[in-house]
Amino acid sequence: MSTFIDEIVTLAKPYVYRTLPVYYNNFSELLKKEFWVVSSWNKDHVLLNTPFSFGNNQVEKITEAASDRCLTELLGTGPSKKKCTIASECLDIMEADGYKGYEVTHQLLYFILIDRLRCFSYDRIRHQRNDYVIKGLCSNIFQQASDLSKTEFNGRIDHDLFMEQIAFCGGLLGYKEFLRSDWLNYILSWQLDSGCFSVINSKLSENSGYRRKRMDVKLADGGYGCFGHCTAVAVISLGGYLRETVATMKTCIEWN
Repeated sequence: MSTFIDEIVTLAKPYVYRTLPVYYNNFSELLKKEFWVVSSWNKDHVLLNTPFSFGNNQVEKITEAASDRCLTELLGTGPSKKKCTIASECLDIMEADGYKGYEVTHQLLYFILIDRLRCFSYDRIRHQRNDYVIKGLCSNIFQQASDLSKTEFNGRIDHDLFMEQIAFCGGLLGYKEFLRSDWLNYILSWQLDSGCFSVINSKLSENSGYRRKRMDVKLADGGYGCFGHCTAVAVISLGGYLRETVATMKTCIEWN
């Protein structure tokens, strides 16, 4: 399966470059397999029992443009052209409290990149370990995801957000709390016959209020209405469930 996925990524890269060249140049490092290797799946990954707070008031919303600007500075593809550049204006945004929805998942992504890029200067700047920040943000996201799971998901509008929450904290980081069987059933029930995922259904037109992700693309799927971002976060989420299943099976074999 790993080889098959590698082949898919290899085939997809030229398409991404042709359709989104600037975006590809800024974020191509995130497409490298080794960037997302998890060395200790689920080891000591337990969420906090209380809400996490930076102790800073929200100064402004985290827009996709602001998020991209801060992420490219970390990656070394921003104006500074230097990896692990942690700008004060980015910390003002990313270390604020009160974010919800996509804002807090983009906030989390910033600190995930600090961890994966090994930007140790952050720990020195703020005198706190980055892994605790990530744990705290996932704890807050888990509460938001739990609240969302108790709703009707606003048609399909909130499917994308719910799967992004699971993808980041469950799929990429391995927090078991996100890998619930009932949440897996939700995701599988949303998959279209073509195999992909969408935010649009017969009761929901594209003009009904769904705030489409700026870099999202509608896929050529024979009329099913597949969306790239929605499908991507679903795949990452399901990857987390698969990895957890394999880890559990391995443990059972070792015990026997």
